[in-house]
Amino acid sequence: MRIFIGIVAALALLGSLAVGGISLFLYLRPSDELQLYEQKYGEAVEKLKQAEAAQGSPAEAALRQEAKEASDSARVWGEGARDRRRSHRLAVIASAALALLSAVVLRLTLRRRPITPL
Repeated sequence: MRIFIGIVAALALLGSLAVGGISLFLYLRPSDELQLYEQKYGEAVEKLKQAEAAQGSPAEAALRQEAKEASDSARVWGEGARDRRRSHRLAVIASAALALLSAVVLRLTLRRRPITPL
C-alpha cells in the first residue's frame, strides 16, 4: 500500500509541477487582452483630446461619442485581461499547494521506519 501511495504522490508532484510551470508562464506573459486594452485606452484618450480641441464645433458630439465607444471597448478588454490573469494566478497557487502536499506525502512514504524488536 505504501508503494502505491508513493507512486500516486510522485505522479501528482510531477503533474502539479508541469501544470504550475505552464500556468506561471501564462501568468507572467503579457496577454493579448492586455495589449488590446492598452491600445483601446490610448485610442480613447486620443479621441477625447480631439473632442476637447474641437469644442464648440459640430464634430464635437461625434468625437465624444467615438471616445465613449473606445472607452467602453477598453473597459471590456481590461476586464478580460484581469479575469485571465486572476485565473492563471489561481492555477499557480493551486498547483503549488498540490506540489507541496504531494512532496510531503512522498517524503513520508519513503521514510524508513525503525524496526522494533518483538
